[in-house]
Amino acid sequence: MEPEELKLRLVRRREGFQTRARFLFGGERYDLVVTDPIYREHMERFPPEEEYPFAQVVPLAPGARVFLTVSLGEEFKGAFYKLVAAIIVFPFQAVQWRGGC
Repeated sequence: MEPEELKLRLVRRREGFQTRARFLFGGERYDLVVTDPIYREHMERFPPEEEYPFAQVVPLAPGARVFLTVSLGEEFKGAFYKLVAAIIVFPFQAVQWRGGC
């Protein structure tokens, strides 16, 4: 899916930190856990509990497009939850990493 208004944040949990994505898709707002290891690691450089537009987290070249792979996680307490399994920037060269990923 190609989200609108994608923002990432690092949230404190008892078991550590969790990266979350907030975005708009099809007129609905979503707030999902991010399991993509590249962006989870990258978000550890940002202060927790603050929300950042994706283009601020990862500077993008003009014309870059961002897509999300949304999946269902394993059963947790009798329910299944959506999660962002991957964040894909197209073309990949549009990502302008600063200081490595």
